[in-house]
Amino acid sequence: MQLEPKFALGGARLSIVRSFLYDHSVDPKLNSAAAVKEAADRAIALAPELGEAWLAQGTYRSRVLNDPAAALRAYREAEKRLPNSALINEYMAYAERRLGRWREAEAHLARAIELDPRNARLWTNAASDIFWPLGRATEAEAALDRALEISPNDEFVIALKAEQYQQEGRLDKAAKELARIPKDSTDKTVLIHRVDQ
Repeated sequence: MQLEPKFALGGARLSIVRSFLYDHSVDPKLNSAAAVKEAADRAIALAPELGEAWLAQGTYRSRVLNDPAAALRAYREAEKRLPNSALINEYMAYAERRLGRWREAEAHLARAIELDPRNARLWTNAASDIFWPLGRATEAEAALDRALEISPNDEFVIALKAEQYQQEGRLDKAAKELARIPKDSTDKTVLIHRVDQ
């Protein structure tokens, strides 16, 4: 944005990335709430019909303001402009889940997967954010298996599969999954489930 202050798409994407970094406390001085808002507001002011500008508004409202209802309103505006965006459908699903709108959340995440079927993260999130909370263990396991077909060595997904087996009391299967992960892994989820095992 410093080099090209009127580049609305750049500002929108900067805001989206900064909102993620803000949410994960990465370089908080650079990725402050004000920096996220400034980039999102500049994008919407420059290009109010730009779908990504509305997506940036939504991520600001979700990750910084912690207001999933306001985020969802912005995502709906983004969806009008980019109806075939997997990312918008994914973010709508997260907002709806936080609001307890499980049916809508599942439908939007399914649409995101339909639009981007080789995105392992979407399959993983279907398992952990939709199927597990709704008590649908078989579907959760199938979604994790699909994620592992796409990304067979993803330590995070393997650890989630081990977690599912641990919760079901199938510790032998959990041990086999955890054994697939290199011993020197530093993934936090892996470490937690190794301790649990």
